[in-house]
Amino acid sequence: MGDRIRQARDRRERLYEMLVALEAANAAPVKNRTAWCANLRETLGEVATVLDEHIAGTEGPAGLFEELLVDHARLHARIGQLQQDHKELTATVEDLMGRCADAFEPDDVREDVVRLLGHMTRHRHRGADLLYEAYAVDVSSGD
Repeated sequence: MGDRIRQARDRRERLYEMLVALEAANAAPVKNRTAWCANLRETLGEVATVLDEHIAGTEGPAGLFEELLVDHARLHARIGQLQQDHKELTATVEDLMGRCADAFEPDDVREDVVRLLGHMTRHRHRGADLLYEAYAVDVSSGD
């Protein structure tokens, strides 16, 4: 269990770092639409990579969710919510990357990024609560 918790904490920290980077990219002034969008798209690409790693570590073969379902079947619904989050977060990141084009409206994209940031934050909270309920371990240290 200790190694799994450490890995979950590391993934959680990487997600947090990407939230900070994404918020910074989103908040940057739009002096040049193309440059702003390229920076946001690059940051969203990094978010996608970290999110994929997070999903592989939780949902993949021998992932954290598999272990939790074996040891703590009562958490099935909570795990299902986190898996749904994964699908929605992945789709939103992909959508935003696709929408970043020269004809986009920065304010609309910014609002959608803010919604994504909120969804990612709520997902991290649900994940921390799940692990605490399963193992009475606080994975939030360092936030």
